[in-house]
Amino acid sequence: MDQMTTDAARVLHVPKWTLGDRLRKAREDAGIGSTEMARRLHLTRQTITNYERGHRPPAWLTLKVWAEMTEVDLDWLIGDALDENGRSIKNRCFSPPLQAQSWQMPSAS
Repeated sequence: MDQMTTDAARVLHVPKWTLGDRLRKAREDAGIGSTEMARRLHLTRQTITNYERGHRPPAWLTLKVWAEMTEVDLDWLIGDALDENGRSIKNRCFSPPLQAQSWQMPSAS
């Protein structure tokens, strides 16, 4: 096998990032610790850990707030994440829309 074929074979085996991987990467790149993220989202640190380890998916509004707080694109954050039934979470209809509109970013203090 030549070098180019070997390199191409390695690329094919790169695992996909999970939703939890993206949540953790966004949080860490934003310089926010898990305890601080939990405080800002009014959740427990264990809940943040469960999201990042893929034990439990966050609610849609939590994903939107996470993306805003970490300044990443929501589509990147979600990626090709699936819900507990194996369906893409991008295709869900979430409500109520007023809840998302009335949300305000918590202060960093």
